[in-house]
Amino acid sequence: MKTVRIHKFLSQMGIASRRKAEILINEKRIKINGKFAQIGQKISDLDVVEFDGQKINKKPKIVWYALNKPKNYITSRTDLQNRPTIMEFFDKNSYLFPVGRLDFETTGLILVTNDGETSNKLLHPSSKIQRTYLVKTDFNLNDEEINFLNNNEIYLDNVKSVQKVQKVASRTYIVKIWQGSNHHVKKIFIFVSKKVLMLRRLSFATIELGNLKPGEKRKLSQAEIFSLKNIF
Repeated sequence: MKTVRIHKFLSQMGIASRRKAEILINEKRIKINGKFAQIGQKISDLDVVEFDGQKINKKPKIVWYALNKPKNYITSRTDLQNRPTIMEFFDKNSYLFPVGRLDFETTGLILVTNDGETSNKLLHPSSKIQRTYLVKTDFNLNDEEINFLNNNEIYLDNVKSVQKVQKVASRTYIVKIWQGSNHHVKKIFIFVSKKVLMLRRLSFATIELGNLKPGEKRKLSQAEIFSLKNIF
């Protein structure tokens, strides 16, 4: 019978990342067949897993949402500083989690799901998922600076940063990147001595922000979910 480690199971079910799963296990919030789970423990389809006393459905209905994240919200299920999180826009009893992160002040598209397997694939660096942003800077970039950014000579954390920058208005740019490191867009503009004043994500993979207003969400269609699962 096929077995899987409890960390991976919790990640696949959208309960927590594998790292967070260890914390939940150490906090004795996870039970397997009525007993507290152990780090590295394996389970099968016959085992009953509970999180905070609630039985976890091993085959939950997969759901995906597109949310227009407002400014000054944390992209996380919880926050130690008690700042507002994007999960306030969802049922607090649902086992959902954001796919990746947007900075506290960044707005725009963030996907939220309980599909841990697809989420992990989308976020893996080898997937090179395209992310598109609208950026406003403190000063205009000249042609030389735009060409410099587009020539992909920038390295962040010893990894080459690939981006395409297109000017669309005064001090306003469309930026496409294929990596998701922390503060990525803001960091590349530092190389041309510009400060990002506004940052909004317009698309992630095959999903676009569209006409969603800040704080609004919508369920992805089956066709959109299919496109995410088959992007690799």
